[in-house]
This record gives sequence, structure tokens and C-alpha cells, in this order.
Amino acid sequence: MRRMVLRAFGAAIVGCGLCQMAWADPIQVTIDPSALGLGGSAFAADALTGGEVSRISNDPVQLDGSFTWHELGFLQVTGATVNGSGFVPVGLNIAYTMYFGFDIDGFQPSLLSPGYATAASMNMYMVNGVSSFGFDGSNIAFVNNGANAPTLVASLSGLTMTTGANIVNFAPLALDLNASLFGRVDTTPSGDLAIASPAGPFRILGTFFHSSDGVQVLNGGQAFLVTGGNDTLSFDVPEPSGLLVVALGMVGIAALRGQRPANAA
Repeated sequence: MRRMVLRAFGAAIVGCGLCQMAWADPIQVTIDPSALGLGGSAFAADALTGGEVSRISNDPVQLDGSFTWHELGFLQVTGATVNGSGFVPVGLNIAYTMYFGFDIDGFQPSLLSPGYATAASMNMYMVNGVSSFGFDGSNIAFVNNGANAPTLVASLSGLTMTTGANIVNFAPLALDLNASLFGRVDTTPSGDLAIASPAGPFRILGTFFHSSDGVQVLNGGQAFLVTGGNDTLSFDVPEPSGLLVVALGMVGIAALRGQRPANAA
């Protein structure tokens, strides 16, 4: 049972801590699928919302209680928000589909400690028509775009992630998964047409929660299938931390000292 609980705590969606970065007020980003020749209309939002389809696989637990895990899946965008009010963009999941694909390796150090990602990639796509998401015969998450080719709109870089889980029940094992994510949004040439930020480069903060009714446990905790859930990706611009401000101030002082007259004491 201890082995099962350890795995349960390590199995969580990609997440992230804010590290030492402070955040400004949320910004509204304009997303325009029509700029890519897709159906739908442009809209402004400070966050995207949705759910996901993913598989988390755990490696054997080590003698010290630690283990590694791997998550592969997709986050389908189903809505957006502005100032806390939710809405469904015109044409979303009717004329076009927007989703994120992710591939994450993680590490769980111990039973009660948070897990974290050791390597991760996450990309944003838009595609014409309605896509379907599910699991194949090997329980691997997939997306079916039909005959339509998706457009890579943006990639997330500098990802920092933390993960966690709450045990709801032991027999049978049930758990709620939660996580957070922090990274920079890097648009592609096509994405430059589809996404516009008034502040220029921006970052994304993701929070993820999946209740136990959307988590299927496989093989006694060796793997988990995740469906649905409450995922939120918020847009923001990072502010320099206090330490960075101080450092810049010291650089300025040093520069001024370097410009003293030659006869100064």
C-alpha cells in the first residue's frame, strides 16, 4: 500500500511554481483564429480554460521512496475569461479547435513532498474543424484532427512546474490531482498573426485540478488516465523582483562612480 500511495502522490498534471518572479496585473491577449484562415472570430481574454486527456506512467519506486514519472497528453481549450467572467469564443470547438500538447518527465522525491518536472515541452495549436480527443488501445492519449493539419501557434519555454495529489480513498485508490505551471509564451511566425499582446512578450500561469472521478487508476497505481478537469491558463507579464531592482540600482551607482571627475577625491 505504501508503494501505491507513493505513486499516487507523484502522479499529477504538469505544474509550476512562481519561483522568485512577481506578477503584474493580468493582461488581455487577443487571439484571432481567422488570421490563420480558420473559422471563428477574434477575441480578447486574460485566461483560457479547459480540460485534458493524458496518461501518467510511473516507474518503479526506489529504496528511498522516490520515483520518476512521465505524462503525455492534450489540454483542449473550451472557454476563456475576462476579469473573472467566463465565455465561449465564437466558433470555438465548432468551426475550429484550440489545444495544447504536452510531454513531461517528472520526479517524486518522497511521500509527502511535492513533485516537480525535470523536463517538459508544451505547444499550442489551432486547427480547422472539430477535433476529438481520447485514448487508443494502449491507453495513450491522442487527438484526431481528421484531414486538417494543425498550426503550431506558440511554444512554452522556461517551464517551471510543481505537482501534488490528495488521497481521497485507499480501497479502491482514489485521488485528486493538482498542479501549477509557469513559463514564457514564444509565438511562431504564424502565431504572430494569431496572438497579440499589448505588452509584447508575455508569460503564462497554469493551474490544474482533477478530481478523483476524472482519474482512472491502472495496475494498482502504475499509471493514471486523466480526463476533463478544471484547467486555467492565465496571461500576465512578469515584474522584476525586488532583488533585480536592487541589482540594477547598484549597477547604476557603479556607473555613476565610474564617471567621477579625474580630480575627485
